[in-house]
Amino acid sequence: MKYMPHFYGQQLANSLIAVPLAPHRVDIDTVTRSCGPHTIYTLDVRAPVRRIKGPRDQLCVVYYHDAGSDHWVQGRTLATGTLLVVTATDQLDYLVGDGSKLSGVYTPVALLPRTPAMAALLAACDASAGPLILKPDPGSAIGPLFEDLRYSLLFPDAPGATTWHAEDVLTLIETHIGAVFAAQGALLVPCNDSVRSRYRAFRAAETFMQRNINKEIYIEQLCCAASASERTVRNAFDDMVGLSPNQYLSMLRLAFAQRELAQAHSHRASVASIALKYGLWDFSRFSASYARVYSEYPSDTLRRIACVAA
Repeated sequence: MKYMPHFYGQQLANSLIAVPLAPHRVDIDTVTRSCGPHTIYTLDVRAPVRRIKGPRDQLCVVYYHDAGSDHWVQGRTLATGTLLVVTATDQLDYLVGDGSKLSGVYTPVALLPRTPAMAALLAACDASAGPLILKPDPGSAIGPLFEDLRYSLLFPDAPGATTWHAEDVLTLIETHIGAVFAAQGALLVPCNDSVRSRYRAFRAAETFMQRNINKEIYIEQLCCAASASERTVRNAFDDMVGLSPNQYLSMLRLAFAQRELAQAHSHRASVASIALKYGLWDFSRFSASYARVYSEYPSDTLRRIACVAA
């Protein structure tokens, strides 16, 4: 199993940005494996993480073995046994709560068969304002299939472990997930006006942070971006991610810096230049915070990635 910095490195092609929401080590175990052009993975999360970017030009399917605590997608709370399907990068917006266990599949959209069921699923993804949320029936094969996928990744040499191949991934998506969507359609998860308002304020302020990540950012600017009062903005951040705006901004800067360090070439980049790019002007504080969250110093990430590349 691997911890968060290594997971970032594996998923760079998918433009993953995941923001840690705890000031201590991000404790996420992940196992990934390629099945031809597809990727299968499973995660165990023991600290909350906010994910704000997803894969490009891929169908992403996520199954929640255990939704953990304070888990939401697009501001909507999810339950164990829920299935997410999404294609558009900007639509994959969720918080993975402490105690979550999930497995998933990335597959290139271009490789999906154009059967009527798949065409309907993809059309629904494109038309959706967010991920499709499906809730398979208890008797559906979806749960057992993802349990099998998870077991095969965690214990590949154990008796009875299945070896997943590219055709198995396509069968899972086309036959089983397509059938669930055809039979039930997408699930409308309730979201009251108060929650929707807080989510929109949070997202507007967060988007402003991302676009101005290398600048000083003040609460008044976030209020203007969210068209909301300071109290509303502070309450929105507390409700959605459990942090103040300043605390979240600090973790957002760390996440952007970590992602760039994990894909940098050491002879063309430095820790200082990357830190400055994301508004991290106090190098000592940056290094200490980075080590607490990622269990290694920024320079260690840069060297490790350079060694892997060599």
